[in-house]
Amino acid sequence: MTVTRRRHRTRVECPGHLRFLTWSCYRHMPLLKGADARDVVLRHIFEARAECGFRLFAWVIMPDHIHMLLHPDVERAAVPNILRRIKEPSAREILAEWRSRDAGILERITSPRGTTHFWQRGGGFDRNIFSREEFEEKLEYIHSNPVRAELVNGTGAWRWSSASKDFDFKPDPVPAL
Repeated sequence: MTVTRRRHRTRVECPGHLRFLTWSCYRHMPLLKGADARDVVLRHIFEARAECGFRLFAWVIMPDHIHMLLHPDVERAAVPNILRRIKEPSAREILAEWRSRDAGILERITSPRGTTHFWQRGGGFDRNIFSREEFEEKLEYIHSNPVRAELVNGTGAWRWSSASKDFDFKPDPVPAL
């Protein structure tokens, strides 16, 4: 088991634990409002899954944040490595596209020092899942997120979700909890 102290929370990397992750765009701005940006992040989630070897059960990409329910192979890649593998390349790719067409949003996400931010600093919200009930609760929460945000009328209608009718996502088998 690995324990990482963060500014406000402690992350516990324990083999066998499922994880509910949430991370946000810089200042909770809707930087993922466009379909192209959401598609970039989605591609990097699946590339990270292949590289880092985590089992993926559910995910949703919202305009200003992301949720994932997964089972990391902590011997291969701990959660901070998984997040880095998704966040860094997706931010670089999206920002490069915005720079190429001089998107006005860049002014709002660039600090006075000239640093451009895409993701909110830190590791986001991270919760270990210990029971089948908690797993089911988080699964429902993830899939209902676009409905609660009034982006769509039903859980299967949001393209950037593991519940999407348009996306042929096969969740990994859930280990016994």
